[in-house]
Amino acid sequence: MAKSVAGFTLITVLVSISIVVCLLSLALANISFLDRLLVRTELNLLHATCCYAQQMAQINHEPCEIVCDLEKNSYRCDNHRRVLPQSVIFGVKQGVYGPPGNPHTRITKPITFQDSRMRASVEGTLNAGTVYLVDTGKRYQYALSSAITQVPYVRCYRYDTAFHIIK
Repeated sequence: MAKSVAGFTLITVLVSISIVVCLLSLALANISFLDRLLVRTELNLLHATCCYAQQMAQINHEPCEIVCDLEKNSYRCDNHRRVLPQSVIFGVKQGVYGPPGNPHTRITKPITFQDSRMRASVEGTLNAGTVYLVDTGKRYQYALSSAITQVPYVRCYRYDTAFHIIK
């Protein structure tokens, strides 16, 4: 009579490994999604700060500035400082051309506003320039751009082989 040995069948092991692999692939996909979401959220916050600076300049009849600090990975407006999350930086993917509205030169600086300062005038216009945000893995690139026009506007862009307007 054969002895009964406790153990796993091959099918049980294969099913278990398959479940673990599926769970790991879902987890890794969500981490990638979160990186993109963080960069996009920071872009939206910077856009809201620009709108705030424009409105404050018009209301108070004095210019308002947003000062970006590359070393501290932060920006400041009206004595309020916003530090970017660890996975988001002012930066550019390798080989990207800009500015977003008319890309013709290779981007070398993540902030093209003069002295890294976005200045809102009393008319509500921002000085010309672009701020580029990217995740630390340099997979997801976004940009916030302002041009000198009679009608003040701030545009946001997403980059995937080319810049696309998102707002």
